[in-house]
Amino acid sequence: MLNRSVHRWISLPVVIFMFFVTVTGIVLSVQEIQGEGGRPEQRSSALRPDDRVLLGAALEAFPAAQAALPELKLQRVELSVTAAGPVAKYFSSNRRAASVEADLVRNVVKVVPPPQPSMHGLFVTLHSGKWFGMAGLVVVLLCGVALAALSVTGLLVYIDMYRRRNHAGKSGLFWS
Repeated sequence: MLNRSVHRWISLPVVIFMFFVTVTGIVLSVQEIQGEGGRPEQRSSALRPDDRVLLGAALEAFPAAQAALPELKLQRVELSVTAAGPVAKYFSSNRRAASVEADLVRNVVKVVPPPQPSMHGLFVTLHSGKWFGMAGLVVVLLCGVALAALSVTGLLVYIDMYRRRNHAGKSGLFWS
């Protein structure tokens, strides 16, 4: 009897937290599937050079980037303007591979080693379903929607049972 009572009192605040985690997880899953996840959008600066100039400089620096890292299979190029000037970053399709950074003012190219894998990153990848590709993302999204629906319907069932107990003249937030 005591176990059931303790379980109910502990589960009441936990279900609120789990519902919050579930809803935010659903939002993140939808963003990941739609390709909106990742870095926040950077604001443009009044000192930013013309985009065409940056693109031209990035194209001119690409052969040097390929020479610095011959196994570079280009998937993405990021152009940014730092205090030192514009920089182009060339990323491979393999996330665990090195990337190349080119200083477009000084014409200096350097190979940037890939970030070291972390347990946190592994668990985030597993938790989000990303490890299993698009199918994993969809399964995690569907599980999140199901958990949210079960939380809401469970609360509705509890409220109905509570009202019936009150109408029967029985009191108490929980019963056994």
